[in-house]
Amino acid sequence: MDVRGFWRIVDSCRRAEHPDDALRDKLSALHPDSVAAFDGHFCDRVDEAYTWDLWGAAYLIEGESSEDQFLNFRYGLIALGRSIFEQAVQNADTLARVDVEGNEAYGGVAVEVYRELTGQKLARSSARSDPHGRRWDFDDIAQCRQRLPKLQRKLAVAAFNELHLQAWEKTEEGDREAAIELYASALALLPRDDRHDGIALVHGNMMSNAEALGRMDDARSHFASARRMRDRVLDTEQRALLDNQLAWFAYEHGTKEECEEAVGWAHEAAARSAEPLPVMDTEARLLIRLGREGAARAVVKRALAIDPHFEALEDLKARWKLG
Repeated sequence: MDVRGFWRIVDSCRRAEHPDDALRDKLSALHPDSVAAFDGHFCDRVDEAYTWDLWGAAYLIEGESSEDQFLNFRYGLIALGRSIFEQAVQNADTLARVDVEGNEAYGGVAVEVYRELTGQKLARSSARSDPHGRRWDFDDIAQCRQRLPKLQRKLAVAAFNELHLQAWEKTEEGDREAAIELYASALALLPRDDRHDGIALVHGNMMSNAEALGRMDDARSHFASARRMRDRVLDTEQRALLDNQLAWFAYEHGTKEECEEAVGWAHEAAARSAEPLPVMDTEARLLIRLGREGAARAVVKRALAIDPHFEALEDLKARWKLG
């Protein structure tokens, strides 16, 4: 069996629910010499993938990676097939496009099948003792971003999103201190110039939590950051929620210039949102603060046409004797 035959067998099993079981079935039908040849190519591929960059990738993906864990990771990488394996050996950052899991069982299939067929132990040559390439610090974020930029960002964004969700749940529970800590941990995962849309949303949520706790310097700082990044949020509903947060903060604490800008945010959010009434309320109050009573009254009338009983507008209905 040559290396092409080895990969044909691996590739034929890679889509199976359990690639190790599929491989066992394939090898069990072969002559013992072919099984031994398959294992020789397998061990060569394990050594070929013994690189510092792939070890770093395994460390990022699994959160830790001992010698044994990295060995199982390489087994799992081989099980994904020739194309993914060869690309990863050349450039470990290509693993940002796939999901790799350690597969301890896969590494012993050929040995077990050979013993079942012959009753003898399959001799394996000594494994490589030193990884290919130059060693680097897997715990150094700067080095991770330099060596594996796409993979590091993919995993950082996934962790960011998880912390964002946990922080939102803490906010809903009323534990604003814990929420702020979680949001801060999320922000620390991504560089300041990252374009991930969730960064603006986190700043908006931190602004609201800091305001509720009376930390106005922090709230204003996050207001400025969210204001600067709001155009990165492309999801319609999320952008509407953020714009309403910003507009209300501007109404409560902003300068005249910020309130002028916030009228546009609120108007845009009302047009985008599936629930426009809270944003229209904000828009009307901003307009009143700016002395534009006629425009505010027109907004309230449009809102009442949607729902004449919207409670938040009761004081404004009374102000102009509407409804």
